[in-house]
Amino acid sequence: MRLIDNNYFHERKESMELAIFQSECVKHLEASKKQLLTGWFPECQRIFYVGNKRRLIPTMRDLVQNVLLLL
Repeated sequence: MRLIDNNYFHERKESMELAIFQSECVKHLEASKKQLLTGWFPECQRIFYVGNKRRLIPTMRDLVQNVLLLL
């Protein structure tokens, strides 16, 4: 996923004013933000939740022990 669709700008034949370019970039960023918040973030939470239920994700205690072993 790209935050800004560069093909949109590449396909344009005419030049853009800077203010128009900025507003288009903001539109692309807002659309990406919406997709991340409504699609990707909940799915990542679900993956971690399922992994935690199956005890596939190390606990904080395990992480601290591993870090102390490295020191």
